[in-house]
Amino acid sequence: MKYMKGILLLSGFYFAFFSTCSAEANFYRHFYPNNNKEYGTNEVRIGELINNRRLIKTKFQETENPENISNSESLLDQNYELIQTRIRKDHIDSDYQVRKADQFVFIFGKRKGKLINKKLKLTDTPFFWDPKLGLSGFVKSSKASLVFQVIRPDNQEVYEMEAERIGLKNININGKEVSAVEVYWTLTGFLSIFFDQTYYYRASDGLFLTQKKSFESKTMELIIK
Repeated sequence: MKYMKGILLLSGFYFAFFSTCSAEANFYRHFYPNNNKEYGTNEVRIGELINNRRLIKTKFQETENPENISNSESLLDQNYELIQTRIRKDHIDSDYQVRKADQFVFIFGKRKGKLINKKLKLTDTPFFWDPKLGLSGFVKSSKASLVFQVIRPDNQEVYEMEAERIGLKNININGKEVSAVEVYWTLTGFLSIFFDQTYYYRASDGLFLTQKKSFESKTMELIIK
């Protein structure tokens, strides 16, 4: 019953928010860097901060199979930490919720055709459902580094990460030069040898621009018109 109340809260807040306020829309192209072939596009709508809460809506559509669409609706706090989210991917029979309560995360619903109901323990460090969004708050702050937690998508387990602000760098996005903040993040401790990424955020407002991964065959970047 408490899970249903959470779902209704998210749905009600989402409807009220987008009924009364405009949401900033940003579009990203997902492509293979070795040949620049596009495999999908992503629409990200970032809502205004209201009562220390912010709604984010995303829609990813595959290029070769445009009927395959993934949607998410997330409620974040003023620091871009997750309160709750809903992920829907009809083409792989997925519709599930993730909700943070105190020092726990609850995952429930259906994922890839299988029912899921998990309770995961967190520490007192920030929890980001999507680091691309979560680290935007870090970029806007004056912090040089940040330890945070994420859930690994494939095994639904919690991992501790550490982000480091590298500094300003001019990068090329869609043929245009943009001043960006470079952020390097990785697993903490000796596990850092197994995973690392570099994100770039627009220096003027902290908007996510693009990413670089070690040994990565896919990437994404903001479409600047």
